Amino acid sequence: MRPEDLADQIEKAFGPEQYPGDNRLAKGSSMEATEVSTFLRGRRWQDLSVEELTRNHESLFFMTADAVRYYIPAFLIASVRHYDDSDQIPSTLVFFLNPCAMNDPHYQSRFRERFGLLNDSERNAIKAFLEHLRDTHSEDFPSSSGKNQASQVLEAWAKREW
Repeated sequence: MRPEDLADQIEKAFGPEQYPGDNRLAKGSSMEATEVSTFLRGRRWQDLSVEELTRNHESLFFMTADAVRYYIPAFLIASVRHYDDSDQIPSTLVFFLNPCAMNDPHYQSRFRERFGLLNDSERNAIKAFLEHLRDTHSEDFPSSSGKNQASQVLEAWAKREW
């Protein structure tokens, strides 16, 4: 799939999601959560630049489930359209989208909270994104198992192991 077609698929899949509200952007009251809320407050995901997303790639980990659903297309599309300029965004996404990234019940519970309610079109857009990484940038996601990390995460999403 061409990058532009994939970006369109992602935009259409997540387009109906509504802004979660100023008080539902970040989880908790840590310094990081406060910074994420300040960064995102009142902003549409379509208006976030690649540069801003690159500087704030770890913000995904501090977002509420509603904020993840609303803002993840910005990160996915930045990785697809501007892979060479997106710095750590693709690696962050591969980790963030991995239901088995950490052997920790709290992490797995948060994962289910973030992604368990995605609709079929949103799940398919994420799988298409992971296929794209596997097919075009697999060398950037090595693994000791012999199968690149993008492929491993894609398999988990295909099986929906959460």
